[in-house]
Order: sequence, then C-alpha cells, then structure tokens
Amino acid sequence: HMEASIVISRRGHDTGRAYVVAGETGGDFLLLVDGEYRKLDNPKCKRAKHVKYAGKTTLDLTSATDADVRKALAAAKQI
Repeated sequence: HMEASIVISRRGHDTGRAYVVAGETGGDFLLLVDGEYRKLDNPKCKRAKHVKYAGKTTLDLTSATDADVRKALAAAKQI
C-alpha cells in the first residue's frame, strides 16, 4: 500500500491548484494528476521546485481511478 504526496502548484497558469504526485520522470520533474483537468492517462509534467508539498494521501496509485484522485484531493482540502 503506497502513499502519494499532495502538492500545490506555485508557478504557472495553474498556481494554487492541488495535485497528487503520480510519479517522477527522473531529474527534476514530477508527474502530477488531479483527476479532473489532468487525468491519470495524461499527467502534467512540472518541475519539483514549482510546487510545494502539502501532505500525504493514502491513495494507492497502482489501482486508483480519476474519481479516487478527485476524492483524495477533496478530502485533503478539508484539513
């Protein structure tokens, strides 16, 4: 059971948007999904320094759906 990180964009037109980190490309880039604008089959590539860490979610990305990602982000916003 994996934990996924939640991050908030600090730069770009998506500033302030929350994402779940779906993976890393190596180097300085993270693959980000939000289940809405950026679905699991089309993650957003963003530099790690352009996001801030906002916590963890118990989402298991190996079996998660876009709806699961949306629920995890909605739950995180309640905190």
